[in-house]
Amino acid sequence: MLLVFKVGAQTPTLTITDSLYAVGNYSEAIQQLEDIPDPSEVIYSSLAKSYLAVGNLSSALRNYKKVLIENPNKVLTIVDYGETLVRAGKLKSADSLFQKLINKHPKTASFQFQLGEIKEKHKDSTYLDYY
Repeated sequence: MLLVFKVGAQTPTLTITDSLYAVGNYSEAIQQLEDIPDPSEVIYSSLAKSYLAVGNLSSALRNYKKVLIENPNKVLTIVDYGETLVRAGKLKSADSLFQKLINKHPKTASFQFQLGEIKEKHKDSTYLDYY
């Protein structure tokens, strides 16, 4: 019952912040999301995307981590986190993350491609094996 109340209380704010995000008012969306007491993984995910939109990669990464702590199997969030690691220049962490994704989902070509891109940026001669 408490969870329903918690999510229900956040719904109007999420509607507003989604609208702010959609029109490019990322800073206002961030402010409203940051003001939510006891945020859920949905809030952390929205914060990560908003911080990414304003170029604050460290805050985006921090919020993606919070989502993944609550739900470590959210593959799309893992991918977003990995792509943000690449943008932040954290190639070793991104390499490790995409390698784990490939091990779990070996038929997903986009993970192979991402790892190839990371290895090429890292000047790793094995990058062609992943393309």
